[in-house]
Amino acid sequence: MIILNPAAFATPKPGTNGNLERNSIHGPNFWQVDAVIAKRIGPMHGPSGELRMEIFNIFNHSNLAGISASLPNALPTTALSEANRVQPGQAYTAGAAQTFGRATSTVGTTVGIGTNRQIQLAFRFNF
Repeated sequence: MIILNPAAFATPKPGTNGNLERNSIHGPNFWQVDAVIAKRIGPMHGPSGELRMEIFNIFNHSNLAGISASLPNALPTTALSEANRVQPGQAYTAGAAQTFGRATSTVGTTVGIGTNRQIQLAFRFNF
């Protein structure tokens, strides 16, 4: 999934600085809804039990990991062996940008932190 257009970026010409402000590129939003359903069993005071069902990412929304925000070196090191290179001042092409501006993975696999929908059932003993 392409989030940034590599053709909007170019390597500055020698002796000049770029004009992109610091921290102006942000990754995709993180969105997740979790829920817990619990039923207490036993007296209010003293030992009791609790049946719990915990649902993480109820709507099964895909949360993408950060995008690659580093452009590769545009200048070729050898004239004959490297293709897809651009000169300073020229816009990047999709081939020269490689994975720049692409979200290539989702957030980690830890339960409750951006994973696919997960449901867990539990019995909790309170004393």
